[in-house]
Amino acid sequence: IVYSWLFWYHSQLLTMKTEASVLVEVLDINDNSPVFENHPATVPVPEDHTVGDEVTSVNATDADSGFNGEVRYTLLGSAGRFSVDQETGVITLAAPLDRETQDEYRLVITAQDQGRPSHSATTTLDISVTDINDNAPIFSKQQYEATVSEHAEVRTNIIDIMATDKDDGENAIVTYHIVKQEPSSTPLAFTIDEESAH
Repeated sequence: IVYSWLFWYHSQLLTMKTEASVLVEVLDINDNSPVFENHPATVPVPEDHTVGDEVTSVNATDADSGFNGEVRYTLLGSAGRFSVDQETGVITLAAPLDRETQDEYRLVITAQDQGRPSHSATTTLDISVTDINDNAPIFSKQQYEATVSEHAEVRTNIIDIMATDKDDGENAIVTYHIVKQEPSSTPLAFTIDEESAH
């Protein structure tokens, strides 16, 4: 901040006047820490998010001037999956995600000014990895065997089979269908419940 004053002197004895100006510049000291702006507590990111693409961003401001007010960002807790641009605060994906391996990350971002000594502030950001349908159902066995009496009544339960899917939500719902029967018959000799696999 620069203050300016104008002084003048006038003598009643002489018909002369003189003026002088004084400029006072207030030099900044690094007495403020960076302050983060509000950001979402949790950011959802699909597990097929492209490496190198932006995930989100953070922003911190410092009331000081010059180097004392310049903010740089660093990132902790990303397990190598995320990176932050030290100047802009933009967070990008640095390595592929797999929700089935890890579905949450907590990032700790530090904003540090460039004064000497410097001041800093931290904030946390949770990343929630959302599911995509990238897993096929897996049967509990590769082959099932059962015996049935020729006198069994129609709709008698012969065997229970089970398949699971590592995905989440609707992507993990498994339905069952008979796609082939040998020897073939019309109608099929056996049926399966789409939901229970009975």
